[in-house]
Amino acid sequence: MGIIITAGFASQEAFAVDYTISDEASCENAPINGSWDGPSFSCEVVDLTIGAGDNVTIASGINFRNTIDGSTITNNGILQINSGAQFIQDGLNLLDNFGTVSNQGTINNVINFGEGGTIVNNVAGNFVNDGIIENFGTLTNDGTLDNNGDINNEVDGTFDNSGTASNDGQITNSGTIDNTGTLDNNGSMDNDCEGTFSGSIGNNQPVSTCDDPVIEDEFSCEFFLSAGSAEWSVDMCTIDADYTVDSGDSLTIASGVILIIDTGTVLTVDGTLTNNDEITNNGDIINNNIINNNGLIGNNAAITNNIGGTFNNEGSIDNRDIFTNDGTLDNNGDFFNNLFATITNSGTFTNDGDVSNSNIFDNTGTLNSNNSFSNSGDLTNSGTFTNSGSDVFSNTGTFTNTGTFDNDGTITNLDTIDNTGTFTNDGHITNLVNGIIDNNLGGTFTNACTISSTGDIVNAGTFTNDGEITNSGTLTNTGTFTNNDTIEVNCEGEISGTITGTVDDTCPSNNRRSGGGGQTVIVNPESGVPPVTLFPESYFEEHPLERIQVNRLELLDEFGSSVSQAAAGHQVSISGMFTNHQKVDQDYAFIVQITGKDGSVIYISWQQGTVESGRAAQVSMSWTPAEDGIYSVQIFVWNGLYSPTPLSKVTVDNIEVTE
Repeated sequence: MGIIITAGFASQEAFAVDYTISDEASCENAPINGSWDGPSFSCEVVDLTIGAGDNVTIASGINFRNTIDGSTITNNGILQINSGAQFIQDGLNLLDNFGTVSNQGTINNVINFGEGGTIVNNVAGNFVNDGIIENFGTLTNDGTLDNNGDINNEVDGTFDNSGTASNDGQITNSGTIDNTGTLDNNGSMDNDCEGTFSGSIGNNQPVSTCDDPVIEDEFSCEFFLSAGSAEWSVDMCTIDADYTVDSGDSLTIASGVILIIDTGTVLTVDGTLTNNDEITNNGDIINNNIINNNGLIGNNAAITNNIGGTFNNEGSIDNRDIFTNDGTLDNNGDFFNNLFATITNSGTFTNDGDVSNSNIFDNTGTLNSNNSFSNSGDLTNSGTFTNSGSDVFSNTGTFTNTGTFDNDGTITNLDTIDNTGTFTNDGHITNLVNGIIDNNLGGTFTNACTISSTGDIVNAGTFTNDGEITNSGTLTNTGTFTNNDTIEVNCEGEISGTITGTVDDTCPSNNRRSGGGGQTVIVNPESGVPPVTLFPESYFEEHPLERIQVNRLELLDEFGSSVSQAAAGHQVSISGMFTNHQKVDQDYAFIVQITGKDGSVIYISWQQGTVESGRAAQVSMSWTPAEDGIYSVQIFVWNGLYSPTPLSKVTVDNIEVTE
């Protein structure tokens, strides 16, 4: 006979080898001396010892509880848990097995007040599970453990095996499995996201069931990325076979870990990839859903963000090869495109951080820069590019626009801006020495704010100024240049070509450097009018007869056609055009005098009016010559007929009259 001993059982009694706990009496009577709870069919015991050779069975429907703190159940015989029965243990309690535990029901080794129960299968112990073990505490096997049912090692659970364990059922690990003995897996062994295990597993290897792994150590690298043949070395996790983050799943690179994608390896993201430290890409990253970068991504091969993909950069991207965006890219960090590297954007690229391009950036989609953008390479836009940054778009390379470019921010140009598309400036452009703004044939350039240039502005297309241009360099126009607002040319500036509108020369003539330019400030207020040079009043103190310039003198027949000769007895018109080179409007008297070959005056006539600043006036007077001969025509432009002051030099020409 064996003996069952309970704490406080003073007179130890012998009883039958087989004892079944099935009701209140069998629970509360000796030798169990438990406490019965009828509504829950629970029998709670404390400090129970099952002697060698004895067999205690927990009947179906019974909840057998070892839940009083500090209680220990020691089994030297057989503890049988029938199907439908539960063995519940929590807190600081212990099931200490030196005999045999046979479970067809459920063992719940749970947590109470932060403490989990402990199950120890000692060296001599034999533990057979054909039911379910839910382990939230500690399960230690130093003997023999055969699992034909389910063992669920939960998040806070620990399964330590230094004995011999055989799994022919299902082990699911969300906690820690530490194997220093023999663990043969002939069934299924799943490890989810929170689970870790160490040691050698015989036969079938554990399978990751984690949909959202976090790579933070050697185990998470080599286990969760095992499909990618991952290898760990000094905080670096290298995958050298293709790996896919499935739709709905995620992969997170923890702080302190470097993920290396080996040459020829493809990482495909159909779910979510989050990088909190560093990714070094020597293969291919293909994003079809979401990539969140909070650390560093160094690209030495190819990264493609496909249509429908979203790439959020809060950290740093260091591109040394090919980066293609066909989806949505939001940059709130740093994006470096290094020498020999290429960025191609056909999607939407939004910059709220810092972008630095040192080689090729080709935009055929939508590029919105709201912060710092630096180009020292070749930036090409054939899509839509909007610069509205509070910081500067700095160009020290070549910016070629064949699409639509809108500047609502600030541009500093030290090299070349080449436009054959539509370029609109609603912000500020500083074109420095050696800088070139080239609006080519077919290009449309509209300035609605300010341009300050000490470099070159070249227009062969259509240039409209509705803002302010300050020119200290060279402005060359061979296309159509319309000035509706302000163009100022200082002492260093030079303008050549024809400009429609008014240009202000702010440099006194005696202050111009030799060869400094600025001596041809051209306006063309209306079709057919010759260029007009505007000068300040100080200029006319030395050049009083250059206030008005007679540009054209024509002889017109009765039909208004230009003729080279007049016929005696037929009326002709003498037409003159003159321009006002002052910055103020000017009253004038336009006087035509004709003298014969002997010098006698045979005709004199005049017209009076006002010519606006920078504008031209044209007057015509009729004359009918009486006889043939050579006649001299003199044109005088005065400020009036009374107390006259000459405004121009006298213009003299000859008219031949034939019979």
